[in-house]
Amino acid sequence: GGLKKLLSLKKTALHYSFNHYRHLVKEGLKIHLNTIGALMTTTIDIIMVNSYLGNEQTAYYQLAVQLNQMLLIIPYAAMTVLQGEITRKSHYDIWHQQLKLLGMSTGFIIVAGAIAAMTAQWWLVWLAGESFTPAIEIFQYLLLFTLISTFTILLSVQWVARGLFTAISIITLIKGMINISLNALLIPQYGLMGAVWATYAVAAFSLIINLFMMLYCELDWRKNTNKVTL
Repeated sequence: GGLKKLLSLKKTALHYSFNHYRHLVKEGLKIHLNTIGALMTTTIDIIMVNSYLGNEQTAYYQLAVQLNQMLLIIPYAAMTVLQGEITRKSHYDIWHQQLKLLGMSTGFIIVAGAIAAMTAQWWLVWLAGESFTPAIEIFQYLLLFTLISTFTILLSVQWVARGLFTAISIITLIKGMINISLNALLIPQYGLMGAVWATYAVAAFSLIINLFMMLYCELDWRKNTNKVTL
């Protein structure tokens, strides 16, 4: 239906460029590696917990992970807004808007996370039942990862807008390998907390990389703004 509508609106004949298609496929494969790395970072730990600790412990851990993911609705919504803005403007023009959204989203996660952590013993038990009480502590620990993920999600717009597909894919794959290695090392010894410590390590690595990216974007914005002013 969408294609039919687009064809009815076209004012010129359609043209095909296989060179353009080849470029899209090439760049798409680069960003696809990022998707694989993301799965290695966000999903493989659940599989490894199941392998090492069994179904019951996996249920606790997966519930805690999914509840934390729900808090990321706001940063993902902000990222969608930025993606729309960056198609109309440039990554320079939206940079300060991006910083504002980053501050607002981070503030929301801090407040919402603090409230959720302090009241989890009531609402989580009401939601999942008393048998899931062990998930409360895991949920509370993972809130720090959720906070750092907010920062990472919103900065990802700059990585994509600048065409740094290879770089972001390599970094995400490294994060995935760190996650797998540490889970294999820590889960057998520390149980669910081993998976949490592995998540913390990945979060710390991601935070350092994105702090450097944030500094680079700010310096690049100032440089190009000065050029425009002159």
